[in-house]
Amino acid sequence: MEKTLASLLFFLSLIILAEVTSYAVAYMAQKRSFATLVHNSETNSAYCAYAYDEASLLGIFSSISLTCAQMIVMVETSCFVGRNLSPSCSKAWAFAFFIASWVAFFAAEGILLTASATGAFPFDYMSMLGYMPDCCEDMRKQMFKDGAICIVFSSIASELFLMAYWIAQPNV
Repeated sequence: MEKTLASLLFFLSLIILAEVTSYAVAYMAQKRSFATLVHNSETNSAYCAYAYDEASLLGIFSSISLTCAQMIVMVETSCFVGRNLSPSCSKAWAFAFFIASWVAFFAAEGILLTASATGAFPFDYMSMLGYMPDCCEDMRKQMFKDGAICIVFSSIASELFLMAYWIAQPNV
């Protein structure tokens, strides 16, 4: 399949749309996150408990949207395998951005899925030191913020990878 500038722009627009959706949904999840601090008198410890709520669903949707964007990039570039790219600086940059996009993608997915999972964050080590968090909601909200930041890094790396890969192709 011959690559043209129009096909590059089309795939870039699809990727940007999916990544902006992922970021916006992660931001909404951060705003709708709720948690409660539960004290355990038997062990003199505490934990933040949160139920399956709207933020969990938004976090999962954000994760799915980011996965779709990553799949579009990998399908368009054949996962950086099987194509003869011209030896150049663009090929080296494409490889670097390929690795960076996957690292940022896995970081974002891990953070978003951890923040979305139903469960609790234990504070045993903190309660032994006499420190308790002021608000449980802050920790989960911070996880969604961190996930959104990783989404931005993943989007930048993916888009730069796609452009460097496109430049490194011999027929372009």
